Amino acid sequence: SKYMVAQGFKDIYTVGQTHSLLPSLQSGDTDIRKNMIYVGEIGKVDLMLLKNLALLGKELDFEIDVYGPNPPSDFEYVNYLGLVQNEKLPAVLKKYKVGLMPYKNIDKFRIGQNPIKLLEYGICGLSILSTWHEEYDYQPKIDNLFIINNSLDKSVVLEALNASLSSRDLAWFSSRYYLNVYDKICLKY
Repeated sequence: SKYMVAQGFKDIYTVGQTHSLLPSLQSGDTDIRKNMIYVGEIGKVDLMLLKNLALLGKELDFEIDVYGPNPPSDFEYVNYLGLVQNEKLPAVLKKYKVGLMPYKNIDKFRIGQNPIKLLEYGICGLSILSTWHEEYDYQPKIDNLFIINNSLDKSVVLEALNASLSSRDLAWFSSRYYLNVYDKICLKY
């Protein structure tokens, strides 16, 4: 983009590590979705919690698909599907019912994070099943955000599977996603 500035272009914006999910707001049938997804680096995920979710999935008839780099060698309890290109992420997310954020109970992973994954999942219509993040204490109640502890609560998982995205949540996710991606992450030259 600095090259483009040198060529005389004005109002150039760069967007780092993100993509537009806004077109995803209007499409995707959440009634036919049933599986769960995790997208991202697996190193900060509580693998025992993920395994327990996968075992519960056998009982409740859902599977967990994982997209991201560097899977552990003993990862047979989920469907590891490799990497997904950013521009294909909205289409992938719209196939799922629940987005997972099952992080380790370690402060460095959950305090002070801006969970952009929460916004990506929500803006695509997914319920979110997450361990606690500090940011959750400072935002309005989100109807389709379900907090789990590192010990698994079956009733919370069932709530996430049965939840639907409310119009209020959709408005919050879309405004918050826009603010994070376009007003905070974009750099103007």
